[in-house]
Parts: sequence; C-alpha cells; structure tokens
Amino acid sequence: MKNPYDNVGTQSIANCPVCFNNYNKGKFLPLLLPKCGHTLCRLCVISIQNATYELSCPICRKRNKCEISELPTNIALLELQSKEIKNCTEHNCEYMAYCIDEDLLLCGACILSHINHNCVQFNDPALSKITTKKRYQIRRATEDLAHKKEIINKNWEALQIYITKIHEYVEKHSKGITDAETIMISCVQEGKKACLHDLGLINKSRELHEMCLEFKEKVGKMDEEIERLNYILEDLESLKSFRELRAIHMNWDKNTLDTRDFTDLSNVNLLLATLKTIVSPVDYELAIQTRKLFKPN
Repeated sequence: MKNPYDNVGTQSIANCPVCFNNYNKGKFLPLLLPKCGHTLCRLCVISIQNATYELSCPICRKRNKCEISELPTNIALLELQSKEIKNCTEHNCEYMAYCIDEDLLLCGACILSHINHNCVQFNDPALSKITTKKRYQIRRATEDLAHKKEIINKNWEALQIYITKIHEYVEKHSKGITDAETIMISCVQEGKKACLHDLGLINKSRELHEMCLEFKEKVGKMDEEIERLNYILEDLESLKSFRELRAIHMNWDKNTLDTRDFTDLSNVNLLLATLKTIVSPVDYELAIQTRKLFKPN
C-alpha cells in the first residue's frame, strides 16, 4: 500500500514546482527566494534569470534583487528528501495521520492515544495549510539565520581589524620598552662607574683633610714657639749681665721647633690639585632621561 504521506505532503514540498524534479545536492539544489519564501531548484533559477535577465518568482512574480550565489539553500527540504518515511516504530504500521498538538506522525494504533488531540489525516485538505505554515516558519527561520550570519560576518571582520591593531600596538610598545630598558641599564652602569670614581676622589680628599689637620696642628705649635721667642726677646732686653744671657740661652731648646715638614709642600699641592677634580653631585634621574654619560670632569 502506498504511503498517503507521499501523495499529500511530501510530493508537493520535495519537488521543484517548475520542473517537478526531486531536489538534491547537485543541479536540483533547492534555493530559497528571500522576497517571497518560495523554493526552486538551482537549474530552474538559472534558466529563469537567463531568460528574463532578472530573478522573478514564477509562482508569485516577486522580484529578487540578488545573485544566484547569494541565495540560501533550503536545508529543511534537503533533509526531508534524504529521509525515508518508515513505519511507526512502536506499532510497525504505516503512518496515516498527523498530530498538530504534539507535531507527530501517527499510525492507526497511535490515533487511539491522541483521540483528544487536534489530528488530521494525510488525505485531509487541511494538511496543506499546515504544510504551508511550516514552510513559512522555515522560510522565516532561514531568513533570520541569514540575517544573523551577515551580522556575525560583519562583526567578525571588525574584530579581525581590532585584533590586528592590538598586535601592532603590542609589538610597537614592546620594542619601546625593550629599548628603554637597554638605555636605563646602560645609564645605571655608567652611573655606577661615576660613583666609584667619585668615591675614590672622596677618599683622596679625606687624606688631604687629615694632612691639613696635621699641618694646622704644626702651625699652631710654631705660633706657640714664636710667642715664646718673643717673650725671650723681651727678657733679653732687660738682661744686665752676660751670665744671665747665657743661662737663658742654655734653657732654650733649639730642637723644640721642627720646621722640616713645612719646607716641603709638594704633597699638599698634589692633594689640592686632586681635590679640584671631584665632580659635583650627579642628578641620576635627569641623566637617565637625557642619556647623559656619567663621566668625571
């Protein structure tokens, strides 16, 4: 017995309304016309466009301003065409009706459990209205998916542009950071050398300071001896006898005054010249910014 589903529902949907060939994934690929929602096979769409130089639906005459390559494929019809209508898996009987409430195919035995549901037999003309409604829902869903796909593609292209810019930004600033790090390391190393040089000069200045203190101490002793000699000279003026002069002379220790260290000032002059080479304090932050070398004057 022939399945009534094929006669009423499947045949009108699974075949091209122009050439009546079954849809497939080849030249009879079902293409959806976006303006009206009708489906034609690819071969008929090409023939219509070549004959009229425009793509008008042969069913409703609505014009579709798009290229054939832009027409979406009616996937639902391809799936329907590829499916084989089998008997009811529960009762192994042929399907003969459709339950609108639960969207199920029913065999004669299944109808008994759906007696209170809204059901139609395959030979009922009302099934064509249901098929038309389903076709409309599929068309709307297909159009909605096509629109969402277009939005996603645009967002994807914009995202790729942003990603490219981000990569360029990261590469640019990464190079800048590396260059700055190299400069800072170089400046710190130069600053370290300058600091070590300054510390050496400071040590020399300390030696000079100690020599100056020693020199000052000896000058103080010299002043004391000069003052004592002045007292002796004053006493000499009041002496009345040579014996007193001789006694005074004997009491004076000529070795008390040591002037040997005051005659040779070469060491002092050398340290003074070294002291003049001490550099002024270095502004390291400014040196890093200006890349100024830390070199002693």
